[in-house]
Amino acid sequence: MAWEPPRPRTAPALRARLLDALGDEAAALAWALRLGLVRSIAARPALAKALAIDASRVLDARGARAALDRLEAVLPASLTARAPLEDATFEAALAALAREDDAPFAAPTALGTLFSELLAHEKAALFGDASAKIGGAGLLPATRLYTPRPIVRFLLENALGPALPSEARAGCSLAIEGLARRVSRPFASLAVLDPACGAGHMLVEALDLLADAHLARDDRSPVAALSHVLEAQLAGIELDRRAADVCALTLRLRASERAGALVHAAPNVVVVDARVPLGTTAARDGAIAAAFARADELGALLPMGEGADVAELQQALAARGVRGLGELLRPRWDVVVTNPPYVGFRKLDRELAALARRDARAALDLSVAFLSRGFALLRDDGALAAIAPAAWATSSACEPLRAAMLDEGAPAALVSLGQRVFDEAPLLFCALSIVRRGRARADEPLVTLRLATGSGEEELRRAIARGGRRWPLATIEALPGKPLLPNAPESLLEALARGARGEQPTVGELFEPCDGVWGGDNARDVREAWEMLPSEAWARASGGQGYARAYAPISRRVRAELVEGWRGAPLRARAFEYARVAGGKLSARLAEPGTAAVAGVVTMGARAETSDARVLEAIAVFDARAGAALLRT
Repeated sequence: MAWEPPRPRTAPALRARLLDALGDEAAALAWALRLGLVRSIAARPALAKALAIDASRVLDARGARAALDRLEAVLPASLTARAPLEDATFEAALAALAREDDAPFAAPTALGTLFSELLAHEKAALFGDASAKIGGAGLLPATRLYTPRPIVRFLLENALGPALPSEARAGCSLAIEGLARRVSRPFASLAVLDPACGAGHMLVEALDLLADAHLARDDRSPVAALSHVLEAQLAGIELDRRAADVCALTLRLRASERAGALVHAAPNVVVVDARVPLGTTAARDGAIAAAFARADELGALLPMGEGADVAELQQALAARGVRGLGELLRPRWDVVVTNPPYVGFRKLDRELAALARRDARAALDLSVAFLSRGFALLRDDGALAAIAPAAWATSSACEPLRAAMLDEGAPAALVSLGQRVFDEAPLLFCALSIVRRGRARADEPLVTLRLATGSGEEELRRAIARGGRRWPLATIEALPGKPLLPNAPESLLEALARGARGEQPTVGELFEPCDGVWGGDNARDVREAWEMLPSEAWARASGGQGYARAYAPISRRVRAELVEGWRGAPLRARAFEYARVAGGKLSARLAEPGTAAVAGVVTMGARAETSDARVLEAIAVFDARAGAALLRT
């Protein structure tokens, strides 16, 4: 992948070797991370110096054991040695890591990258059953995604960077010129939260920016200044205690590396890994009680203070070992930065989806629930910075969230990254967003950038240099649906605005849209025509024609039982269709009456008052480049 940095190649073999030797998953993970830490110290001379460890000897067995003994006091519980490791296994594992290039271990987030690789098997096992709902213990591996550093840097440089002194902004190479407001608060009082912090990639980048400011302007010693950053300016919320421990250790080591000496301050990372029964008073609201009963899945989405006594909720959390969450879930943050969990509500456990949907603005998926909560946690002039599935920026289901952001704040930048951003989810369309809280100035635009699929950091730099497109927020507010990634020519957008004002018919007034049949498992529910003899158990269905226009043969078959009751069946008597994803292109064609369509093919049924000429007109518009851009808007 163009975005991905080098990863440790030996991680799967390292885990297998240690698991075979120790017979325990937790012990194998702890030893793998301890050995990975030794390898990272060898690749980072400044860190070795700060820890008073001889980097030249740390990769021989004796030097490695001595380094681990020295670090034992700062290692979190999940990384301490749960079982002794025989010398032969220790030396063989260390030698395998020593043969790797330095690159995967030289980054400040190397331990988090290794953690992700060591647990890749959990996700592979989870997605072996395509029809299974995600919840409970499956939520952690399902939502574990490594965030590439250029993406993290873009988010922090454009959300936190404008609030920092010029010395800290000097190294910001991915900032959009003239994008953001200046914040008048002292940089030493700025606070950054990651509500789904994982192994800490976002918080490490925030630490580096704040460290640049403190080391340039702070009169205190580097250790005192970096201790302040860890204790007062950064915070994270996480469901997985192992990931939270890696996050805390990574932050402490990076702070030590920047300070030039060991920093003993404990980072503020709150782990929500317990289900919390509520007392009589707080439990009067059944929805709140249900949410706290699944606190270990909701984390930062827990309702704090919504019709319940906040002190009682905090006491209930503390009784189960969750301390400090209530303080983090107050609207006091200058920056909320996140790579939220990506699970659609159709795939999510039904009860968990219902709890997340208690937020009326979170109608699409779990990531949108986190975007809504993140925006709510900002103070005035704060900024939400996120990478998430791009659908939220244009989907009709997310219009309430976009409307709230335009009413209570100002979307500042949206960057469409296309697909192939994540190795683990290559087909996911992703977007970067910077949204500020507090009403915008009259001259504040929304800046949009579009990158080709799989293009990576260099294309992002070029797009920033070109400046992107700048949209008056008044134009965005006037458009139907308030899309934050408009892509059509301004003349077409003005036509949309006229439609919104009732000056001409809209597509929605002429046609009724309906997505294709959703079965939940294509391997079970969809076939190609050549795979079977004609059968009443299978219905002809459009799909797989890509971006063929005008006409393409109906070659798919879908289980007939799924078509019964499908809302799109009567619409196809007089309709056109288009594929939502078709190799990056869009096309429209007449729908064949009496057929169905698979999920991803949208049927546009002509309303009774819509003429046949209008149907053909719409196909021509959708097939034009400008029409495709309008559709994507």
